[in-house]
Amino acid sequence: MNNLKKYAAIGGAVAIVACWPLAIGQFAQSTITDAIQKLDQKEVKVEIVKYDRGYLTATAQTQVTVVDPALKQQLELNGLPTSFILDHQINHGLFSVSSDTRLDDYKALPATVHSVTYINGSSSVEMKSEKMEFNFANDLNSKLELSPGSMTADISRDGHVKFAYQLESFNGHFSNGESLLLKSISGSGDGKKVNGFWLGKQEAALGEVNMLTPTGESMVNVHQFNYQFNTEEKAEQKTFSSHHKISVDSIDVEDDTLTDLGLEVSFNDIDMPAFSALLDVYQTHGQDLTNDNVKSIMGQVDTLFEKGFSVAVNKIKATIRKGHFDGDLTLNFPAGKKNVTQNPMTIPASLTGGTNAFISNEMVTEFPFIQSGLDGLIQQGVMTHKTDGYHINGEVKDGNVEFKSGKKMPLFVLLAPLFM
Repeated sequence: MNNLKKYAAIGGAVAIVACWPLAIGQFAQSTITDAIQKLDQKEVKVEIVKYDRGYLTATAQTQVTVVDPALKQQLELNGLPTSFILDHQINHGLFSVSSDTRLDDYKALPATVHSVTYINGSSSVEMKSEKMEFNFANDLNSKLELSPGSMTADISRDGHVKFAYQLESFNGHFSNGESLLLKSISGSGDGKKVNGFWLGKQEAALGEVNMLTPTGESMVNVHQFNYQFNTEEKAEQKTFSSHHKISVDSIDVEDDTLTDLGLEVSFNDIDMPAFSALLDVYQTHGQDLTNDNVKSIMGQVDTLFEKGFSVAVNKIKATIRKGHFDGDLTLNFPAGKKNVTQNPMTIPASLTGGTNAFISNEMVTEFPFIQSGLDGLIQQGVMTHKTDGYHINGEVKDGNVEFKSGKKMPLFVLLAPLFM
């Protein structure tokens, strides 16, 4: 009897091992099917056209079709396909499923994607592309060239994504003789998408951006561009804050060079439900807004101001030749303002914050034509001249900017140039 039990247990274990690849195969097919069903297919439609599942492997094909009318028309005008087939080679492991994917017409897009999906729901993806060249059917004298590139991503079961990508160069040559050259393209991210926007960190970098004239002369040459942003959620308050930072080592334009350029902007304590609702309306309807859409937008804007938030240009700076300037601006929209869309003019009077600006003496020496304007600001009590240069320091309250001298200026006068 004991031997029978032992043999039965061994037989059961063998049966489980034998059937396990079949279970993993079913898991693989279900994973792909569920993933496609969850895709947002407003612009691009994805569907399985064939799935042949074997014992340890499977093969599948999916068809990707562009359904957005505007995007489809643009692709057709440039002689680019609006529908293509992807081939998938799938392998069933003990605890994971791996897949190698490539375009059915590999020469048209020489790129491969290797992905691994684990039974706990997490995935990893690695994409590699070879050198690619694209011509346009209606413009044979234009050409796009991309160097080999790569991308990796790790995706957890709850949707958290950690990714990185790089591309050595992108060259665009156009029929009018102009060219756009990009070098050392890279980026990374760590976070997840919630209610239509990203929570977490992202970074993008370009080693060089060069715009060339038909004669090969550089119109604009940007060196070491970097963009970072970080968005954090305060779950208890149902708000989020987002910080954005742009830096550029130098920009060559005509006869001048700008160096040490930077811009930092923050949006703090934004009501997440209201912002998500706004984002959803614009993403769903775009420019085709109905009266109900407009009412919804106005209601969400009212909620944003009623809850309160702040916007800040934490720093803006640049050096031109030997001259330097920098500045900052903070605007706080206090909570409690109701129905602002019905009376927007009540907003400035409730704002608080401050602004600062600095222009070095060397800037005036390099560009003497700005001297008279600075002198005028000094006479008005807006600016002061110190040993290192020219300073503006103001406090925002009651709809005005009040400077150190006691001079007051309506806030809209200060902000007007931003909207010109």
